[in-house]
Amino acid sequence: MYALLAVAVVPMVLQFPTAQAIEGGTLGGENQPMWQTNASVWALATAHGVLYAGGDFTSIRPPGSPLGTNEVAVNHIAAFDTSTGNPVSFAPDIDGNIRSMTVSPDGSTLYVGGTFSHVNGVYRSDAAAFNTSTGALTAWNPG
Repeated sequence: MYALLAVAVVPMVLQFPTAQAIEGGTLGGENQPMWQTNASVWALATAHGVLYAGGDFTSIRPPGSPLGTNEVAVNHIAAFDTSTGNPVSFAPDIDGNIRSMTVSPDGSTLYVGGTFSHVNGVYRSDAAAFNTSTGALTAWNPG
């Protein structure tokens, strides 16, 4: 009796992880084919093609750049286009760490929580909300 072994030749395509693929996972600190932070990311959220990252970090750097080079200053939060992986214009000034994030069901508001007291110079006791279309701090203030 003979066994037939069929081998399919499938082209291998190296794909870098998308924002959706890494949400909830971890990545190493070595050079990655994506933007990196200079310290821990504790929270991720996505809305309308944007991945928001929050944590202890104070800068982000482009793919392939070693720690300490080509860094862009951010304050504990950054946002990236989920199609390109590049940063988008979203740079709130938060004076402490972010530990949690969520987006409203309609995707219009990003809520962040952590250990901070001010956002863009406005008092916000450990919680703040941003309009995902404009990036503006909202009037929501649970404190």
